[in-house]
Amino acid sequence: MEVSLAASGSRTQPGLLEQFLAPLAATGSVGELQERLLESLQRLNDLSSFKRCDMEVHPGLKPDSALVKLNFEPLRWWGLSMGVDANNEGARTTTTALFRNLRGRCDETRLSFEYKPTSSRTGVEISHLDRLFVPGTWQGIYALRNYNDEVDVNLVETGYEGSFTLKSLDGVHQFCIGRAVRTSLIAWERASMELLKGELPVNARNRVSYTFCWDGRNDKLAPTKGHFLSVTNELAYGADTRYHKVEIRGKQYFPVSARVALEFSGFLGTLLPWQHSKHHVTDRYRGLYMKGFRSVGPRTPAANPSLAGKFHLDGDDLGQTSQLSLETKLLFYATPVLHSVGLVPFIYANAIGINPLAMTRPVDYVRSQVRTSVGFGLGWSMALGRIEFSYASKVWSKPGDYPAEFQVLFVS
Repeated sequence: MEVSLAASGSRTQPGLLEQFLAPLAATGSVGELQERLLESLQRLNDLSSFKRCDMEVHPGLKPDSALVKLNFEPLRWWGLSMGVDANNEGARTTTTALFRNLRGRCDETRLSFEYKPTSSRTGVEISHLDRLFVPGTWQGIYALRNYNDEVDVNLVETGYEGSFTLKSLDGVHQFCIGRAVRTSLIAWERASMELLKGELPVNARNRVSYTFCWDGRNDKLAPTKGHFLSVTNELAYGADTRYHKVEIRGKQYFPVSARVALEFSGFLGTLLPWQHSKHHVTDRYRGLYMKGFRSVGPRTPAANPSLAGKFHLDGDDLGQTSQLSLETKLLFYATPVLHSVGLVPFIYANAIGINPLAMTRPVDYVRSQVRTSVGFGLGWSMALGRIEFSYASKVWSKPGDYPAEFQVLFVS
């Protein structure tokens, strides 16, 4: 059986749509056609570029053939949105302009401006998502951004970064290549001598990374069973930055009842040493803003000893080359009022270990390097991540830690 396609009402290039709907065009029989039509509607819906799509099947010009007409009603070609949320640095406001299908590839171009009132810092990003970079297989994302991120109380990284990301349509594979020119802004009057000596004011990072993602959750926003695994390998190479970074994130869910679930999650990140390797303070792991703690691990005191005790966090967290965190949560979805607005109560217990690759004896490591907390909170899941409002009712800390009770945390 021969199936031909005709599209109307869309600015998307017809040739790309034909490649994207190749399974429909390859239908072998009338009985198979109905099944392929339903599959095609789902694939078009996943493009998120159309309000609706009506399909009409007509007899073809030749015997044993059919003509499928696709009548699209596209989404408005532009939009403007504003939002207020919070991350680990505090509140932020975001204004975003969105332009759809400028290149006729079901693409989206975003221009975002970010402002953080707590620190008066700004950021600008322009990105272009090409949903049909390789129709039916790969998506392409181009991004340019200027950012200002608070790495620690005395250290801010500001820079310009450009990247290109190739992502499989099913979200399993992601390749990224990019370059960032970074400047470290140091509060020299209250910084430690080690930070002043060890951090270059300007450095460049050329990086390439691959991420494997295995998502087997039954619901991405409110999971009750299944698993999630993400493994990222990143290589950076340049005149002043050379390292290999590996990060593993995992989650496992078990249903306790119809609307209660148990979540186990873990994270392990490490900078693997190379011969002649070099990395900067901003590339390391630090224990900032984790449940129950404002800061984890020892902090190097300021060069001026008279400043001791005058700030909420004294000294600098120079970071570690590896970090481990484990957490258990009991999620309660059976709260109609809260769940209707996307809030999910939880009870948690966590454990945080710094520099786990330096472990020799597990018992000694747990005694000296692992700190824990237990508490409760509310989680709010969004498309870009998850915000958690947590209260630590009990904290077991180590010397140098800064415990915290109520926190607002951004969880990726």
